[in-house]
Amino acid sequence: MDRYGRTVEVIREMVTDESIVKEGRLPTERELCSMIGVGRRLLRRALEALEVEGVLVRQQGRGTFVRQAGAANDTLPTVLPEMFPGNINWLAQDAGPIEQIELKFVLEPTMARLAATRASLIDIERLRKSAELTRAATTPEAYQEADQQFHAIIAECSRNSLFQSLYTVVENALRDAAMERFRENGRCFKRQAVHAGFHSRVANAIARRDGDEAAREMYEHLRDVHSSLFVENLPVSLGREELASARA
Repeated sequence: MDRYGRTVEVIREMVTDESIVKEGRLPTERELCSMIGVGRRLLRRALEALEVEGVLVRQQGRGTFVRQAGAANDTLPTVLPEMFPGNINWLAQDAGPIEQIELKFVLEPTMARLAATRASLIDIERLRKSAELTRAATTPEAYQEADQQFHAIIAECSRNSLFQSLYTVVENALRDAAMERFRENGRCFKRQAVHAGFHSRVANAIARRDGDEAAREMYEHLRDVHSSLFVENLPVSLGREELASARA
């Protein structure tokens, strides 16, 4: 992990330490520089990143504060309900399974890249345990639960509320009955072992703070899932042109 990544991680751990954070306020920048052993420029980069994530609130002339759980984040939470009454699952209601998977190709590698710089040490430990659960699953139901948990943790670790919302929409759509026949065809211990291997590599890349590798492994994982669900299980009567299109 580079100095910037370590600085972000140290501050992230500090926000939960009541001996450091007094009445929700972090120490001054000068004190933080001394405590962490970094220069002010690097410290400010780290503080800005955590502010973007929604972990901190910086107020000129007052200091840096820990954002309280449930606190308003600009105007987004009040705008979304007006635009999308009830929920936003309707965004994917007309999309087919392949369209939903294609969105995952864009979304999940990006979230994995962000998680590599934003996940806490506790998050990484949870992610590794979840990856191990997918490897140890002895039933399709246990594997599916562990798999969903693994991907949900990465979404959470992206610290991006919009990405998390889109992820939830896609996952809800993929769990619909229309997807069940694809999931049933893709469930076997051989495929589970392959997917669990991808999970371990993604988790390890995030633990190393290697965003590029985390995104690359996640993309390859999704490509393998796409192939096993939508190519290997296509009807044998499918013509050459259709098969070539499905593999594209």
